[in-house]
Amino acid sequence: WTAASTALQLGAMTELLLAGIITYYIHSCLLPIRYCLASHPEYSIIMVFQRGISSLSGFRGRFFRFRLGFLLWFLMSQLTYSAMDIFVLPYSSASSMIFLQQAARVRQLSENPEPENE
Repeated sequence: WTAASTALQLGAMTELLLAGIITYYIHSCLLPIRYCLASHPEYSIIMVFQRGISSLSGFRGRFFRFRLGFLLWFLMSQLTYSAMDIFVLPYSSASSMIFLQQAARVRQLSENPEPENE
């Protein structure tokens, strides 16, 4: 009876962690949509989604790993009843925006290489 209970608890905890990671991944993939909307309020909602999703092309895994670095900060913020959000949210948002800007620069340079002067 105890072994079955322990196995059930272990399975439930594994599912909880897996669901949390998947949810965090989806949030990280959809985060650029918010930044695209803030940068270009004149775009239609369809264009905002297209541009936001395409802004991560080639960098989705790197961006997720980058955002995982903030996971402990978000968890600590929850433990303090969101009191740390005043520090954590601006820092994580600014860092994510800088990451996406650098990714756009890298993508732009790879699409349009500068001609070499001979």
